[in-house]
Amino acid sequence: MATATGYKATFQYKYLTGYNNEYLVLVYEYRGYEYDVYENLAKGYSVSLRTQHIQNQRRIDSIIEDRSKIQEPVRKEDTADYAIEEFLKYLDEL
Repeated sequence: MATATGYKATFQYKYLTGYNNEYLVLVYEYRGYEYDVYENLAKGYSVSLRTQHIQNQRRIDSIIEDRSKIQEPVRKEDTADYAIEEFLKYLDEL
């Protein structure tokens, strides 16, 4: 299933689960992450497969986007520059 990002999910495998094997679970790989969608074979209420795909792929896109952001330190004391300055001050005191 192609998304707005242009990446496609690839089918990996399927299995049945539930007390009477009433759930068919389809496992997909998308951008290096696995996710699953399920269909209720007993015909009870379930979210559509398309909606499940969209939700899972958006969640994975969000995870990847968050990891790619450079996190700024909250305090000056948490920066590498501050640590080097403190270390050099310490060496000067010796």
